[in-house]
Amino acid sequence: NKTRLRMPPIKLAIVTLLLLLPSLVVTSPTEKATKKQPNILILLVDDLGFGDIGANGNTTIRTPNVDRIAKEGVRLSHHLTAAPVCTPSRSALLTGKYPIRMGMVPSIQMQVFPFTASQAGLPTNETTFAKVAQRSGYRTGLIGKWHLGAHCSNSKDFCHHPNNHGFDYFYGCLLTLLKDFSGLGESILHSRFPHYYRNISLTLLATLASLGVGYKIGILPRKLCIFLALLGVLVTGFLFCLPGYLVRTVNSQLHRQTELVEQPIRFEKLTQRLVWEGEEFLDKAVDEGKPFLLFMSFLQVHSPLYNSVPGYRGRSAHGWYGDNIEEMDWSVGQILDALDKRGLSDDTIVYFSSDNGGHIEETTHTGERAGGHNGIYRGSKCQGAVDGGIRVPGLLRWPGVIPAGSQSNALTSQMDIFPTLLEAMGQPVPSGIDGRSITKLLRQPQSTKSPHDFLFQYCGTLLHAVRWNSPEGVLKLRHYSPNWLPGTEGCRYICGCMEGLGSVRHSVPLLYDLSTDERETAIVPADSERYRRLVPQILEAERRHQASLSSVPSQFTFAKLMWRPWLQDCCNFPLCNCRDTKYDSRPA
Repeated sequence: NKTRLRMPPIKLAIVTLLLLLPSLVVTSPTEKATKKQPNILILLVDDLGFGDIGANGNTTIRTPNVDRIAKEGVRLSHHLTAAPVCTPSRSALLTGKYPIRMGMVPSIQMQVFPFTASQAGLPTNETTFAKVAQRSGYRTGLIGKWHLGAHCSNSKDFCHHPNNHGFDYFYGCLLTLLKDFSGLGESILHSRFPHYYRNISLTLLATLASLGVGYKIGILPRKLCIFLALLGVLVTGFLFCLPGYLVRTVNSQLHRQTELVEQPIRFEKLTQRLVWEGEEFLDKAVDEGKPFLLFMSFLQVHSPLYNSVPGYRGRSAHGWYGDNIEEMDWSVGQILDALDKRGLSDDTIVYFSSDNGGHIEETTHTGERAGGHNGIYRGSKCQGAVDGGIRVPGLLRWPGVIPAGSQSNALTSQMDIFPTLLEAMGQPVPSGIDGRSITKLLRQPQSTKSPHDFLFQYCGTLLHAVRWNSPEGVLKLRHYSPNWLPGTEGCRYICGCMEGLGSVRHSVPLLYDLSTDERETAIVPADSERYRRLVPQILEAERRHQASLSSVPSQFTFAKLMWRPWLQDCCNFPLCNCRDTKYDSRPA
């Protein structure tokens, strides 16, 4: 006889419902994607202009791999950096905070860290999305450019190194590419100060003449004159060598983790080496069974221009700069293909952008244009008030979450990447940051509004402009404008932030309606009812924002920025010359 299990009808119904519940719950693609920690791939280009890629309307430079991200994801058309130049901009991307909150803004003309061997750097107490990912079980890596510092007190502490900011693995340049690295006689100092050599020569001659006159009339003793003359010659000699040999020797370095593996940087197979390091990182993440965060921080398209992939020099319709963009696009394609081959694409968030706008004043040693195209937006890198320096490509792909081929015109910031990635990792977003999660916007790009009411545009420590996402559209109030050379939208190499040094301050701020005037060509009259109604609201938001700022140590003091010999890394001392041989036998 079979024994029957008897159960009251109500209990039977409850048990049946519990057993069937998992199969009855319909899980959307969005919910599936957010239950598992996604992999994260960040593709950041150096000095790429808004209008340099096909996804933003360029029809003459070929960027099929970058454009693929837009076709398979979303294009953010109103995407801004927090600063118009790399060092502060990158600090904001990593932390979700305005650079001024971290002391990562200059109050002097030097807008970036000039030496590897200095004490300036991203403060060690700052939380980066890499630190959060590391704590969340991710394998984290940064390949390429850092430019957020290296040392504090000695050449071995690496307190500001990527390893100390959440990246398990680093291969690349702790500073940035500089024109001096090309070996073609280019110099960033000479570009910034065209009469550099003439001026120091005249200064030496004037000094020697003054010493001669002082000795002749009996004011200065002979020995003191000889000492000062020799000192003047030595200082002049140092300044003559600084733009070429010295800058190249002290700054042109590649590190693997904290080990200096190449000095100076050799451009041979450089693009490929960065890609191969990225692919190797992915392989190790797969082997370990961990989710990964890979930050591919490309050295291109910053000057000096170079091509190391066969067939790319002379390939584009836009000279050497166009060749660099197309080679950078090749790199993007290699990394995307690496995801596909390893079956990682469907589980990976991909973010593509630039650290600031294109550098329209940049040229090569032959006078050829070497900077980007910012589309319809006016101005250039280092200009905080106008959009050419801060409006950048913003492309994201997240299969199952972001609708393919979508676009959002909502106001977004690179600072939003920090909280958005933390949410994707399933981690709480800390208070006190300026970025806002755009997860909802990514899921519904066309129907979701911006999470920002106001965004503040800094150039150094100065607030150059304020954006308001108002009920009447996006407005901009400009306190400063770049002091362009007549007939241009640029300065001599770069525009400085301060009044009289590349910028002009407006006693009556200029109001623009970006919803109808994206090029900022027509101001709202200051005597109009609209100006009188809107500007006080913007100024009040500005006052509240500035009241939220607290005093923090600046990383841009002269003492922190200055070159310190005891912090200098040098391989094969005193030659300071070595080569990374890891990929010597691998075909280009």
